[in-house]
Amino acid sequence: WSLYQPLKKPSLNDRFSMAHSLALTLSNIHASSWLHKNIWSRGVLLFLETSSGVSTSGLYEHRLSIPRAGSKIVSYLGDWAYARSVQQGTDMRFDFEVEPNLYRHPNRQGRPTQQFSCLHDIYALGVVLLEIGLWATLSRLMDAKIREAESSGRLPRPKKVAEDLMGLAAQGLLKEMGAGYTRAVLACLKGDFRGPEGPALAVDFQEKIVDVLSRGVEL
Repeated sequence: WSLYQPLKKPSLNDRFSMAHSLALTLSNIHASSWLHKNIWSRGVLLFLETSSGVSTSGLYEHRLSIPRAGSKIVSYLGDWAYARSVQQGTDMRFDFEVEPNLYRHPNRQGRPTQQFSCLHDIYALGVVLLEIGLWATLSRLMDAKIREAESSGRLPRPKKVAEDLMGLAAQGLLKEMGAGYTRAVLACLKGDFRGPEGPALAVDFQEKIVDVLSRGVEL
């Protein structure tokens, strides 16, 4: 299953589990001095983790019954085509594809104005965490902007896209996922971390995102 073939809205615990597994994966990627560069919902795969292992089978049944102890939905990052080591340079070519651009940091939308950094991966993660929390894809949340851009031939203003996403997070996530999850998503979208790279960023990301999300898995 992928996030773009959504199940009935998962339980609060499962949504925290999906979010936590993605955040932990990104933490490990960055700790290995790699960047993913293409985090979006169409690249997220969902699996059911049980005491006997991880599988795609059983997801539907899991949603229709009270989840068994030790069973949870976990998510994996796909779409690794653009991944690279931190030391390598970034392609700065213009890209007009509307929906993929909406997952990108404002400085990476359209014609990029910055070399790709860990903060840009974290921003994209924040967009996906917003989708998981609201259980609505960006194609739905930003439908009007996507249609307008496709008809006009112009991408939406990057800063306005970021502002709209933060507004959706601030308005909708609190009642769906609670204050901690909301703060984690906003931290990703605002880049509320020390530095674009390095140990300080890793510590902040662990404390503000990974640890916060882990606490929601067993609520």
